[in-house]
Amino acid sequence: MIADWNGMAIRALAEAGAALDETPWIDAARRAFEFVTVNLSDDEGRLRHTWFGGKRGSAATLGDLAALSGAALTLFEITGEGAYLDRAAAWADEAVGDYWDDGDGGFFAMPAHGETLVIRTKPVIDDPNPSGNAQMVETLAQLYYLTGNAEYRAKAQATLKTFGGLVGNMAEDPDMGMAGFVNAADTLFTTLQVVIVGRRGETGTRALVRRTLGRSLPGRVLQVIRPGTVLPEGHPAQYKDQMDGLATAYVCRGSVCSLPATDAETLDRTLTVMRRGS
Repeated sequence: MIADWNGMAIRALAEAGAALDETPWIDAARRAFEFVTVNLSDDEGRLRHTWFGGKRGSAATLGDLAALSGAALTLFEITGEGAYLDRAAAWADEAVGDYWDDGDGGFFAMPAHGETLVIRTKPVIDDPNPSGNAQMVETLAQLYYLTGNAEYRAKAQATLKTFGGLVGNMAEDPDMGMAGFVNAADTLFTTLQVVIVGRRGETGTRALVRRTLGRSLPGRVLQVIRPGTVLPEGHPAQYKDQMDGLATAYVCRGSVCSLPATDAETLDRTLTVMRRGS
């Protein structure tokens, strides 16, 4: 069992289950996440890279933490259970604490407390999965938008600054080896935040969630909140609420939000317009 591969599979299964209204797929993603979390965590609570036959392998890589954090964030979007958000934040905090290079910036592939290595590398080239630094920028960006914690945004920006010159060099070459890094930057700076004000499980809310997850929206951040919920300070939809007692969606980019959408067709048109926006 490999941590980062499970993270990617869990995330995909959960998203597909929500988009296609296949509850068994979401249940399978949740069970897989629980199994991975329990069996790949050592006695100190630190994530390990592999598990086989009851034995845990070496310390988790940066990609392991990032991929499983991404899986936890997707499960939080779909279920609304705060434990998933807390788990994602804990793994991201572990990465910042044990993998971050205080001297030159960026994340190392392995933690400071891990096995002794001749060189601690910093993964920035996709292989072909997005590199560890690319995935961590994506995770930090999503955590910033979901929690309002500016420290996550600052660390994501610092990572982009550390490796941004490499992206510039690759612009002259057809190689797409840093596509994951470019996508992560797009998430940080131009993400679409979709806020659905409604109660989970109700027909109207489910229809808006399905329409959102059924669209190709790279860098999307989805939140389903109960009526009357106040979002973090600075969120563009902070004080927005339902219209006429119906589940209501707002699509925001930067500090601008769309008009409210209370049905899937209106939301679909809104997503198209907002995605095309600069």
